Amino acid sequence: MRFIADHDLHIHTHLSACSNDPAQNPAYILRYGQENGLRDICITDHLWDSAVPGGTFYSTEAPITFRWGDLTAIKGDLPLPQSAGTRLHFGAEVDMDRNHTIGISRVGAEELEFLVVATTHLHILRLPHVGELEDLQLRRELFLQRWQVLLESGLPAGKVGLPHITCNLIADSREQALHLLDSIPDAVFLDYFAQTERRGIGVELNQWELPELFPAEDHARLLRVYRLAVESGCHFYLASDAHHPASNENSLRDFNRWIDLLHLEEDQKFRPFREVE
Repeated sequence: MRFIADHDLHIHTHLSACSNDPAQNPAYILRYGQENGLRDICITDHLWDSAVPGGTFYSTEAPITFRWGDLTAIKGDLPLPQSAGTRLHFGAEVDMDRNHTIGISRVGAEELEFLVVATTHLHILRLPHVGELEDLQLRRELFLQRWQVLLESGLPAGKVGLPHITCNLIADSREQALHLLDSIPDAVFLDYFAQTERRGIGVELNQWELPELFPAEDHARLLRVYRLAVESGCHFYLASDAHHPASNENSLRDFNRWIDLLHLEEDQKFRPFREVE
């Protein structure tokens, strides 16, 4: 049976500083789900758990501390509205700091229904100024190192997602990001994706990473990564990663394009929520 596009497990509200859009609120998100026939939507505002030391990042210009919300802040819209056909879930997008510390405690993780752990936000790190080849090598090492930290984190199996794995924020440009991904051999991706599946972590199909949104010559380069995830037996979830209502205009269309490009079946779906009769 073909994979059904019935969920969106990574979406932000106005409580994420990168949104700060009053229209991007739970009432709108519920309506978006109802209008698109989505059964499960997980709100994943940015979080740094105040119980976890660290949380200092660097921009490329100067040292700064990113003020992600703590658990109290991202609970600001609770309780979430619900409907018979669409369920809103409480989750978070959790980052890693410059020391690869994941910003969620075990107690905090228990309060969330689902969490995505961003390993590819390398733009918030202050990297040394080195030559182009050395920069590629450094970023590739960080890309894999941060992924491995997630794999070894001990976060609860079955409720963690690996978001935007081909995100262009791993480099200074889209082309550099593609070069980085190209430089990782198939065998390495197969190993990391196999570990991801063994740890019970879902792989995200992000609306903004859809190959068809990029030049045709880049399609195969991007699809290679996700096809290796399929080959490794991974389970997948769909994500709009929307920060504003306009971002959801084509979400369902793009979800279905992902499904068709990877020829996904329903048994390849990542399911962090218990079925409700």
